[in-house]
Amino acid sequence: MSPRSPESKGPKTDQSRAPKANGSKRKVTLVVPALDAADVVATGDFTEWSSEGVHLKRRRDGCWTAALSVSPGEHQYRLLVDGQWRNNPAAERRVANGLGGENDVIVVD
Repeated sequence: MSPRSPESKGPKTDQSRAPKANGSKRKVTLVVPALDAADVVATGDFTEWSSEGVHLKRRRDGCWTAALSVSPGEHQYRLLVDGQWRNNPAAERRVANGLGGENDVIVVD
């Protein structure tokens, strides 16, 4: 289990209004504004804070994106950007993580 890191700022999410898939899980698209980075990984309670996390792909517009399948509720996460803990600059909400920083929050209906 990786530590819940401190510092920086975090990502934006576009929640799909499509029907629920995989039982009670919902598909959520995580979008991170363009970052000057070679690698962006999202990790959080939905990956048990694994450093392998979910690798985001760079779009043509420079933003990074990944589809997540998560259960309804609130999910905390952080980004590993080129191996450094960061928050998503577009995150609508953050909470203290107990390590001197903040985790980004995705709310899934």
